Amino acid sequence: MKKFVAGCCQLRVLPGAIDTNLKKIEAVLPQVADGNCRLLVLPEMFSCGFDYSCLPRMADETPSVIEILQGWARRYGIVLVGSLPEAAEEKVYNTSYVIEVDTTELFNSSFKKTQSVTSAGGLIKFNVPGLTLQDSTVYYWR
Repeated sequence: MKKFVAGCCQLRVLPGAIDTNLKKIEAVLPQVADGNCRLLVLPEMFSCGFDYSCLPRMADETPSVIEILQGWARRYGIVLVGSLPEAAEEKVYNTSYVIEVDTTELFNSSFKKTQSVTSAGGLIKFNVPGLTLQDSTVYYWR
């Protein structure tokens, strides 16, 4: 059986300082990837902390933070998981989902696609980039 390496990134999150917090995470990614880590769990509300007075404004930045995370995930071949603020129905939530699709039960083929999604719950909508479903192919979702 192949060894699976997961990691946990513990860092001091500075409230409201998205760029600074992202730079801290980016700084550890080469070392994490060199250690063959394939899943890195980030702190809760890692981008901005619990600066309650600014959470609605911080939630506006979440789409750009997700784009940055997706770029890092592709570059380092790693799944990044952590909650981000998301505005929904005039409230702010910190929910996180990671969706993976593959053609093997072990999620280890070159086809594997991963998408991070934040949602306030209910029906979770997601679009996995590069996913084209083929006839007569079994897909595994998690």
